[in-house]
Amino acid sequence: MIVVPIVNTLAFDHASYVTPQAIDAVNPNCNRVWPGDDDGTVQERMVATLWQLIETADLVIDLHTGTADMLEHVRFQSGDQESRRLASTFGTDYLLTGTAIDHGGEGDETFQGKLRTAAARAGIPAIVPELSNSRQIDHDAARRGVRGLRNVLGKLGIIREEPAATPPQTLLRHNGGRIGTDRSGIFESNPDIEVGDHVSQEAELGTVYCPTTFKKRQSVTTTDAGVVYSLTRESVVTAGEKVACIAVQV
Repeated sequence: MIVVPIVNTLAFDHASYVTPQAIDAVNPNCNRVWPGDDDGTVQERMVATLWQLIETADLVIDLHTGTADMLEHVRFQSGDQESRRLASTFGTDYLLTGTAIDHGGEGDETFQGKLRTAAARAGIPAIVPELSNSRQIDHDAARRGVRGLRNVLGKLGIIREEPAATPPQTLLRHNGGRIGTDRSGIFESNPDIEVGDHVSQEAELGTVYCPTTFKKRQSVTTTDAGVVYSLTRESVVTAGEKVACIAVQV
């Protein structure tokens, strides 16, 4: 078993998930360039080095943390039954998959270069637990992560431990339901909407206000009906910034 505590140390040292532009302005996010390029940018070369370990693996568990207002879940590749089995074994209440193009179809730039996509192309099962909270030390989330890892390792017989019973789980499918803002300003989220809520099409998620006049600039609404699995509470947003993610319950 090989463990890599921090994949992108350059980003970690700058308290971010992206590498500073001064180091790599072309590919700041290392989870968009897998399997890397030996002759590419700094990020691509770093990833290519790690890929030498990954391409010999039987399984990849890519641990992530998200925002405070996010349903903890495990992502897996659509159509990959082994990945789904292991995602379920990890033990979160929610599982998240994508459409068939999530396997890395050339038409979907959203998923190009992600580790789970590259692993799927190489025939390697991969799961991505998304735990909370990346903004602070969350001991409960850490304990859930350890328990999930032990569940998977026990299921595979790597450790002598029976996995915990799988809780009732909800399967969500991400169909590109990323909600962003058209305008910059101060974002006030709708207090009546929480993560886990089922929302209708064109439901109001919040409002963007001008920071100097406080006039309304945009009402941010959903494009499709579904389940809110991520919602930002940060007050300052820039045009194009993601403020929510919507998935469809399968």
